[in-house]
Amino acid sequence: MASSSYLLIDPAGATSLSSHPDNYIINNRSGYGIDEIRKFNSWVQRKPFSRQYKLALIIHAEHVSVEGQNALLKTLEEPPQQTFIFLSTKNKELLLPTILSRCQMITLTELTQGKIPHHPDQESWEKNIIEQEVSHDPIEQFPVLQSMTDVFEQAKKYSSTDRIQLQQVFEEWGKQTLENPNTANYQLAEFIIQAKEHLTHNTNVQHTLEVLFMQAFNISTSKNEAV
Repeated sequence: MASSSYLLIDPAGATSLSSHPDNYIINNRSGYGIDEIRKFNSWVQRKPFSRQYKLALIIHAEHVSVEGQNALLKTLEEPPQQTFIFLSTKNKELLLPTILSRCQMITLTELTQGKIPHHPDQESWEKNIIEQEVSHDPIEQFPVLQSMTDVFEQAKKYSSTDRIQLQQVFEEWGKQTLENPNTANYQLAEFIIQAKEHLTHNTNVQHTLEVLFMQAFNISTSKNEAV
């Protein structure tokens, strides 16, 4: 799921969110006025700073003024890509019906079944949510490409991968490549970074993979010929 809005029904008040530029929290400290909501709406439109996704949490959302709730409607209805917005409340009846209609409702006691502690550390709640919404299989090693047939088969294999997950795969492949620093691997890492950037611009996934794997195959072939 590329973006979503949720209403967390949280009777225990157990939600927490760590400090991070790609996280945004509205609570008693920040205030619930219209100016804070406008500031939040502006933040939502920015691209993630260092992650593949952004998280926002409005704690005790029922405290947001009617004017503020109305200002949230468009953002909740159409969150930008890679953005997850969570409103928490002990009583959903205190929110405007138009807010409720734009959120998927989750009761935390049903969601977690005791997995969230009463006094969670800064990252426990966030990690629990992310594992469920942006979960993925363990990252595989960069594929071995011994022929052009391998290039197209591997591109087809990975083309069905979720775009956000694939960007995470590319990031891991880049790290793996640089674990053995040499000229060829630096060049491959640069191609991986370029491919990851292309994915953020809604390019064709399979074509992006084919180009990357052809570049990797050419690097490998050139290296073998030089030996």
